Amino acid sequence: EKQYNNVYKTLAAVSERLYISYPIQTSDGNATRRAQTVADICAKLPGIKYENDMGKETMYLSTPAATLHKLLISRTESPLWSHARRWFTERSEWKDRLDAIERAREKFSNREIAIDSELAQTLYSGQILYSPTHLNTYAKCPFRNFMQYGLGAREREEYELKAADTGTYAHDVIRRFCERVDAENSWDSVTDDECEQYIDEIVRKTSDNIMQSDIRDKERIADVLRRTGAAACRAAKTVCRSVREGSFKPYKYEYRADLELSGDVKTGGIIDRLDICGGDDVNEYRIIDYKTGIRSFKLSDIYEGIDMQPVIYALALREADPKAAISGMYYSTVRNNYVSVEENATDEDLASATNVNTALRGVTFVDTDRNGNIVPDSVERIENSRAREEGSLFFGEGDVEIGGSVQSRAAGERLLDMVKNKVGEMDSEIRGGNIAISPYISGSASACTYCAYSAVCKFDEACLTQRKAQYRDNEIWQMLEKDGDG
Repeated sequence: EKQYNNVYKTLAAVSERLYISYPIQTSDGNATRRAQTVADICAKLPGIKYENDMGKETMYLSTPAATLHKLLISRTESPLWSHARRWFTERSEWKDRLDAIERAREKFSNREIAIDSELAQTLYSGQILYSPTHLNTYAKCPFRNFMQYGLGAREREEYELKAADTGTYAHDVIRRFCERVDAENSWDSVTDDECEQYIDEIVRKTSDNIMQSDIRDKERIADVLRRTGAAACRAAKTVCRSVREGSFKPYKYEYRADLELSGDVKTGGIIDRLDICGGDDVNEYRIIDYKTGIRSFKLSDIYEGIDMQPVIYALALREADPKAAISGMYYSTVRNNYVSVEENATDEDLASATNVNTALRGVTFVDTDRNGNIVPDSVERIENSRAREEGSLFFGEGDVEIGGSVQSRAAGERLLDMVKNKVGEMDSEIRGGNIAISPYISGSASACTYCAYSAVCKFDEACLTQRKAQYRDNEIWQMLEKDGDG
């Protein structure tokens, strides 16, 4: 009570501003919690402005131990750090400790590890079939690739329904839906009610099989799969829209597409859905990859070797079919996304918002004339004008122009060549023994976040710098449009 009485006197005496501060470290550099009194003040004054300088690269001089700790974890050189460092070097009781810390930090920040090239050749001998996941792992972090594919280190398997299992199930539901439409209906006439009926029957049959089995936690698994089925139903309707409103038709489901780049390098994988618009001189292909998570086509990541999967599939198609022309690569979202609408929104508003949420994320390639203008027929084959007015799946809002998610077919060909060269470069680095602890970060998504090997590499995200994209998407597209070599 006496303590709170003192707090009241302090607050009552304030005329303009009151600053309340508390230590965040002890004299030894250990973190401390704020006092309960401070917590109570913050609770009673919800509008109080709270600032924390932890993590900010500001000057931080305190006790010798705390200042030395800040010197260790700091990423930038403050003007006063040189004075603080001179203070430590002039005192024998601190100089040896400072020297040891500086040496340890330099080694920790520049851990350029590698394995002998001869050993790497033994580890990675003969022809290697690189799956897109394998290449993705190396691009995100060479050390992680070494642990997973070089040493074969694995986490202990535990039976549970994982995100990958849900994705596999969603893929299977949509594939069976498409096969049923092919067998019993027409893509031009199938209705939304029929979509819901087909999906419901597929999901119900799978759920019944699970409930009749002896697997553990089958009730929860069946419920998760039923909810996944609801998301798959929306994706199935998107499939129908994409086919009904253009000249492309589903061609293959779960299609294996492999590409042999050399006697030592092979890559490829399974295309979830392949659409085709065939002609006498050319076969236009559209690649669809289903994702239960949100995935965007980011050229800045592809340039670094990340998420090259759809481009690799396109490469395999180009090599397999001399008449092939790639008209698009897309991610189709299969998840229960929420949409935001106004309180008085109509059914049409809700449908429009839902269509945006289920739009195909990727890039569309169109024909252009000598002046760089889009050939209208190439747009109509992908999606007719009426559909674009109602809400485009492929081109977004407004007029169709080169830029963003719409690019020339020439730029698309150079993109394929760029990725082909990238795969060869990555193979050379892997066989050369590159196992650098060098994680990649895209936006807020770090390769370290869900890495199973973080306890091995000891990479400290708070102190060390992660690799980032060198260019923005539009900068790379401009290079692909102008440079014949990509």
